[in-house]
Parts: sequence; C-alpha cells; structure tokens
Amino acid sequence: MQKYRFFDFTSDIMFEAYGKDQKEMLENAAEALFSIICDIKKVEPNESMEIEVTSISIEELLYRSEEHTSELQSHSFIS
Repeated sequence: MQKYRFFDFTSDIMFEAYGKDQKEMLENAAEALFSIICDIKKVEPNESMEIEVTSISIEELLYRSEEHTSELQSHSFIS
C-alpha cells in the first residue's frame, strides 16, 4: 500500500496520506511532511516519540498533529 502521494501545485505543497486506520494515516502524513523537510532515507531514527492530540474532527486532528510535529522539528527536538 502506498503511504502518501504528492500533487503538483504551483504555490504550495499538497499531499494525500493513506493508512489502514486513522493512526496509520496520521503516521504516514507525518512521514510525508518530514520527507519535504529532509531526505528521510538518510535519517536514522535514534529516538521514538508519541504525540497525543485530541480534536473534534479528523481534519482538525490531522492539522493539530502536523502542527505539533512541525513545532518539534523547528525547536530542534527532531534534527
């Protein structure tokens, strides 16, 4: 199963993430986001981190998850 795919878009980056359930879809969306930031094939994981986010809709859950993941990266928790 494909994890995610990118769309051609002029002024922004768009992707669609897939998964057998919401948890896997959110994990794949986070991977898609980080594949934009860095070459994930060259990154070796040395730490695992769980992120807990609550929301009232799947759209908000995706937004909050990606926002939190981006904050971790920008604050150098993930380098």
